[in-house]
Amino acid sequence: MSEKNTEKDVRKDFEKNIEKAAETEIKLDELRRREILRMSNAESKELTRDCIRTAFLCLLRNKSFQEITVSEIIRRSGVSRSGFYRNYTGKEEVLEDISSNILKIFSDAVRKVDYRVNTKQWYTQLFTQIRNHAEMYQMLIQSNVSRELILSFENTLKDYFKIETSRERYAFIALCHGIEEIAIEWFCGNMKEAPEEMGEMIVEMFRSITENIHIR
Repeated sequence: MSEKNTEKDVRKDFEKNIEKAAETEIKLDELRRREILRMSNAESKELTRDCIRTAFLCLLRNKSFQEITVSEIIRRSGVSRSGFYRNYTGKEEVLEDISSNILKIFSDAVRKVDYRVNTKQWYTQLFTQIRNHAEMYQMLIQSNVSRELILSFENTLKDYFKIETSRERYAFIALCHGIEEIAIEWFCGNMKEAPEEMGEMIVEMFRSITENIHIR
């Protein structure tokens, strides 16, 4: 075989490989496109919302909530402006959505423990979850986000108590807000006490209050 023929063969093989690579890339793009089309509206919406939430949290690393604009969230998330407003009315609603997701994580975790059977363990689990998501809380607190949006245990606790009288309602409010304030102070104090110790303290501190509320 001559050297010239060898060069031609090499060139042909090279061109074939390029064609194959191009075809493969086209197939991959087509597969991606089909996968997106197969997504339900709910899945597509959740993907968009997740991109927006992630972009918002990334911006919170360097800016306060007040400094962040919707335009920045849109640019960072890669969604269109219409896509943003199909899901949220503004950045306040994005923050509320993130807070709701965090509280859901807490609720799912603490529901694994029966409050009526082991109250101390329930609170221990609560403080354990705060410690596990410390980075998220740090960003929210440092960015001057309202405390009420960061920690709110009322919805988590209400399923365990039967509120019928005004006295019970006031006692329940005192319990929820007391725990919220203690949790935030504990977090801001670098969580020096162990979750188990916090659980024990909460039970002791609020014993007289919970005695005024009927547990379901």
